[in-house]
Amino acid sequence: MNPIIRFFSRASVLLLLVYLPFPAFCQSAPDNTGDLVDQLVNRMALKAQLEEAPGEIHAQFEQNPLSLPVQQNEHMLELFSEAYSTERLLDDFKSALEQEITGERANQLSQKLDEPGIRAATDAQQAFYTLQGKRKRIVAKYEISQEPPSR
Repeated sequence: MNPIIRFFSRASVLLLLVYLPFPAFCQSAPDNTGDLVDQLVNRMALKAQLEEAPGEIHAQFEQNPLSLPVQQNEHMLELFSEAYSTERLLDDFKSALEQEITGERANQLSQKLDEPGIRAATDAQQAFYTLQGKRKRIVAKYEISQEPPSR
């Protein structure tokens, strides 16, 4: 995995772990929690991230690496697609996050999202998953493959 991708993925996870309350007290969520969760999901390009891994795994299973009968492999692919639907994963994530982000924690997270360093990281992550970002990665891989390794 590309070091830049790994950095932004880890930074995203770290951001969530740092700002999510670990003890889940039964507090009512403020009205803007849904908007904050949507903003967080959009800024982290979470939908694109959730599409990437299941898409790659699905493509591998389409080749039937387990040598299953065709009908059984197709059934397994259907179940996989159902279980790892991007919308389903995203909805589960959003509902869990809405339950955890409450009161002061929501305000802190909202303020953190606007900090220059966090904004730069989330902007870079969004750019990574755009068509232009994909093109840049392809060109970079090609350029690296053309350069002989240094000694």
